This record gives sequence, structure tokens and C-alpha cells, in this order.
Amino acid sequence: MPFRNRSIRAFSTSPLIVWAAFFIAGVASTGFYDSIQYGPDKGVFASAINSDPATIPRIDISLDERCGVYFTVTFPDVPGLRADNWAYEHSGGAFLTPDFESVTVTGHNRLVLRHGLRNLPGLIMVSTLTAEPGVVEVLASLELAPGTDPGPHEQPITLKPPNLCWSFQRGENFAPGGKVIPNFGQTPIIYHEWIGRCFIFTDDGLTHLNETTRRKTAEVPEDDVRNNPVWPQHYVGVWEHATSPPFPPNISPDRYVIPLLGTVSRDGAHLTAVVNDSARYSAQVWKTCLHHIPKWTPEDAPVLERTWRMKLYGMKNDPEALLRRVEQDFPGIEKLRFTRTDANPSDSPE
Repeated sequence: MPFRNRSIRAFSTSPLIVWAAFFIAGVASTGFYDSIQYGPDKGVFASAINSDPATIPRIDISLDERCGVYFTVTFPDVPGLRADNWAYEHSGGAFLTPDFESVTVTGHNRLVLRHGLRNLPGLIMVSTLTAEPGVVEVLASLELAPGTDPGPHEQPITLKPPNLCWSFQRGENFAPGGKVIPNFGQTPIIYHEWIGRCFIFTDDGLTHLNETTRRKTAEVPEDDVRNNPVWPQHYVGVWEHATSPPFPPNISPDRYVIPLLGTVSRDGAHLTAVVNDSARYSAQVWKTCLHHIPKWTPEDAPVLERTWRMKLYGMKNDPEALLRRVEQDFPGIEKLRFTRTDANPSDSPE
């Protein structure tokens, strides 16, 4: 039977989403609440229709009280991996400020999220979530809100990025200490175990983040336990100079050769990784969160022609197989390392 697009809409009065409306029979859902509940552990109200639960990741949608949603991803063949992903963080003036409007079921293994943009009235950010064996993709684009004059949006402008947060705290085989209690992992010994399992690929190959040079963050005092040693860190590719500004003060001089952030499971048997081929910079930050800050591309195209794409992988702990899959999914991504800038002492903050 052919699919018709079916939507569940949330009407919001900033900053609190106060009502979620109609549920159409046939839309996959794990529950629908008369009174709104928030967070990925309570308020799931929609799920992608999964055509093969034995091989394809599950995607669930839940409301966030900060005018956004979480999409939760679990992999049938990666035990103890769960990613609760905030779409999207409100992170200040350098980023877009999206407000959730609707989720639409458009076919098997696919959901479409729509967000209004406070700092770009008249535009809607459309995020298409697609699951297939071993991976979930987020493909973002922009469209005009109903009744919007297209004229002002037909010229290239500087377009801020959104901030998509990938969090692994509730996956017992990936969370620090193996407990899914929020904040449990944020103690010095346990948290650094998490950092030691996270990795990037540098000129030296797979490099765990505790093996990189890590600069102190300005978000806490210099003598804070979270700066000794450092908890969060930002990274750029070899095609960027690791300087602050333009990047945050805690930008590592150790640069990646492919825009990939990953982590290995606690038992060493599996891994997960987030990849974005247009990342301006990337971050392992507070809690168990990984971020890529994407560029809208092509950067010189009109706004409505720009996109960005990000993928979450879950698989056995085989880094070479991961790289092969990434190069297949992002043609040309392996060539980024050849657009490098020369590294010198001035590239690193004091």
C-alpha cells in the first residue's frame, strides 16, 4: 500500500511546547500522551516505521521542553548502544535557533522534522532522518514557510549552522562507568575513561582523544577539576588552522584528516561514529556528547539550494571497515586531507 505523508504537529508558545495534536491511525508510535511528557526516557510519541527490525536501526521521537525534540537511535546489532540526539541545541548567537514544528512519516525507515528558525523568519529547516543497516543519516535543507516572499532568499547570504547534539549517556555499553543514570559519568576518573574511548583519525591513524593535546576550556575556572586534566575539547581538520579565534579557546593542535568523531564500546567489541563532510569544527564536550558544526553547502549557492549531511554509524570494532563505509557514503571525503594547511607553532593557542 503506498504511503501518504502523515504528520504529528506540536504547536508551541515559546519557550514551552504546550500541546501536541492529532495522531493518525497507521503512524508508528510507541505511545501518545494526553498530558505532555518530556525527554527520551519518558515522552516518546512517534517512531519511524521499521521495515526490518533485525537489521535496521530504530528511530524514536520525543519532545524536549526547550522547544526541540530528541530523536533516539538504537542499533539491533550493536548491544548497549543508544544515541539520544537533541535536534537542536540553542547555543547562542553563532548558531541557528530552531523551534520544532512537526514530524512527518514519509515511508519506511524515514521521518522528516521541520523547525522554524527564530533568527531567519520565513524559512523552515527540514531534517530528513533515514535509517538503513548500520547507519542513520540526517539530511538538512531549507524551504520557505507558507506565504513567504522568496525574493530575499534567492541570493547567497552567510548562513549560521545548527547545533545537533549526539549523546550516548543512556547506552549502557557506551556510557561512562556503564550506568545510564544521567550525570553518573561526570566524575573525574569515570569521565576520563570515556575520553579514552573516543577517537579521531590523525596523520598517525586512529588516535584516542586522551592521546591528543588538550587545551583548557574557558567555561570553568582554570584550576577547576574539569580543567585538570581537561574534559571538553574541540578539533579541526588539517585543512584548517587550529587557532582561537575563530575557533573556541580549547581547540586542540592535533587535527583530524577526516571529519569523524567516534567512540568504542566499554567491552571493546563495537564502535559508533558521527561523520559530517562539511564540518567546520568538531567537539567532544560535556556529558557524553559529540558534535560536528556543519557548513551549509555549496556556500555560494542561494539559501534554498544549500544542504548539510551527517551520519551516525554503529558496527563491530573494525576501524578499517568504518573508513571504507564512510568513503563509500561520502565520495571524496578521503581527499580532504590533501587540502591541508601547513602546521606551525602559531597554529596552536598558548
